[in-house]
Amino acid sequence: RALAWAIGSPNLMAPCPGLNFPRMDTTQQAYEEARPWLRALDADPNPLLETIRALKTWKVGVYFEALLGFWLEHSSPLTIVAHNAQVRGEGRTLGAFDFLLRDQKGRHEHWEIAVKFYLQQRPSTEWSDWVGPNQRDHLERKLTRMRDHQLPLAHTVSGRSCLATLGINTLQTQRAVLKGTLFTPWPPADTPRAPRGSSPAGERGIWLPVNTLKDLVESAPDQRWFRRKKPDWLGPAVQNVVHTLDGDGFLNACQTTVIQRPQLWSSMNEFEPE
Repeated sequence: RALAWAIGSPNLMAPCPGLNFPRMDTTQQAYEEARPWLRALDADPNPLLETIRALKTWKVGVYFEALLGFWLEHSSPLTIVAHNAQVRGEGRTLGAFDFLLRDQKGRHEHWEIAVKFYLQQRPSTEWSDWVGPNQRDHLERKLTRMRDHQLPLAHTVSGRSCLATLGINTLQTQRAVLKGTLFTPWPPADTPRAPRGSSPAGERGIWLPVNTLKDLVESAPDQRWFRRKKPDWLGPAVQNVVHTLDGDGFLNACQTTVIQRPQLWSSMNEFEPE
């Protein structure tokens, strides 16, 4: 499910000057083309599991990058020329290319990728008012870095030199891939606001402090809940009902422990498997 989400979920932002985010129809087409391969992985997931087990950290961003890399290597029509290619100049590392790719016609692409979870801090459309769970990161910082540093790196002297060593003389395409979830405060405002330029199809969630959790639970008394532990933050969750909590269990889990950093929970709807 996380791999399917990494391939086919919409970007958080719509394409804008300097940031060529793939459109929803592009990501959906990639997902549809990958579905037979994904079904085969359901039957025999060992190749994917071996890749995931080899990760040295359980950071969500590293997990996301590994999933996309697995798809690019094994199912995508693109060929990986280099992954995390370091760019050096002036006696130091200036940055890195996340993915350098070659299509079936021999044309080259440069992808910069990230997965982010941003909470609306104030009722504003400004990028700076959408902050990450640690509050040091925010949407404006990420988009600005992608637009002004990561993507333009390919056009610097050091960047071109790095590309040349990999046999790349020209980049036909540069893409910014930014996926994740945007969380608005609960209860919802009368006029919800999204970041300017965000994709209407982007993933949405809600956030709230623990002291208002009881109100949320009472508003959905039949809902069940499941905590998403890192790196399992990508896409929808599916769990046996015995591993989920009812409202009282959800409240107890959050109110009887000291929560030192944000937690991600999914609301679960019961269904009978086919």
